[in-house]
Amino acid sequence: MKKVKLWAALAVLFFSGIAIGVSGAWIYWEHSTLGYLCGRGPHPEKVVLRKLSRDLDLNDVQKKDVERVLCQTHSELMALRNRYRPEKRRIIEQSAATIRAGLSADQQKKFDVLLAKIRAFEAKKEASLHRDDGHPSMSSN
Repeated sequence: MKKVKLWAALAVLFFSGIAIGVSGAWIYWEHSTLGYLCGRGPHPEKVVLRKLSRDLDLNDVQKKDVERVLCQTHSELMALRNRYRPEKRRIIEQSAATIRAGLSADQQKKFDVLLAKIRAFEAKKEASLHRDDGHPSMSSN
């Protein structure tokens, strides 16, 4: 019986590590790419536009073209994110169900509380992303 508990604990630890790693990578990607383009953070597209303008001596037409490309990139990234979101959720839910199956009744209750907290955090994050779905115009500053 002790070996079964040990293997169950190791499986939980392993799958928790995977879930945390995937979530961490997702959060990093969201904040480093989409978060900036959605208007949160230091707006790196503005920094890029300024640097290219300065280093390449872009004229006004070229600046507008670069801005258009950055806005198009934002739209494409949002579409990509929306396309793979259901698959990501399915994988995470399947992993959670597998982990839960290996837990005792008491552990399942605690695990369910943890999952509820994670889901609430994700819902809050989703709501903030949808609030900023429009790309801020760089020419408004």
